[in-house]
Amino acid sequence: MRSILFFSLLLSSVLSNAQVEPSWILPVRERAAWVDSMLEYRMDVMMPQLMEKAGIDCWI
Repeated sequence: MRSILFFSLLLSSVLSNAQVEPSWILPVRERAAWVDSMLEYRMDVMMPQLMEKAGIDCWI
């Protein structure tokens, strides 16, 4: 009897926590804005440095 009660309490606590949406997952629009900002950073900052390091003058 105790094991059934313990299991049901454990299961109910797990299920109640599973319904909460994690706060670290961004909504789609915010996620898209973040990806765009990272791509812009890569193109503006990282790409020129990598091109200079590799000896590439022009990128088409």
